[in-house]
Amino acid sequence: MNINGKEIKAQIWATSGNENYRSMLPDFSKGANGIILVYDITDESSFKEMNEWFEELKKHVHTNVIIALVGNKCDLESLRGISYETGKKFAEENNFLTFEETSAMNSTNVEKVFNDILKKIIEQKL
Repeated sequence: MNINGKEIKAQIWATSGNENYRSMLPDFSKGANGIILVYDITDESSFKEMNEWFEELKKHVHTNVIIALVGNKCDLESLRGISYETGKKFAEENNFLTFEETSAMNSTNVEKVFNDILKKIIEQKL
């Protein structure tokens, strides 16, 4: 990605919330500069599971890791199970960098989330 005129390479681990990856969480998160936690706005259980992953992550990441929260599938508004306000409140209570709702289907806000977190990582490293 190009951030502030500089080409930035990011290594991304997508676990899709798969329980098989939970035991590998220390390896995935060790030395991470940024983390994007994602839940499905149409699925209340995915919000609960995201919270469980966050609690586990806190045991393994350094205190100044940058975390963004993403509610995915905002294109499915009629099926919404988690309100925008609930996601935003969770992000604020946990001092996350940002909260966005995205759609992987139509790319709404996807690039914005990556740009925001990468810019903050770069600022932190300077």
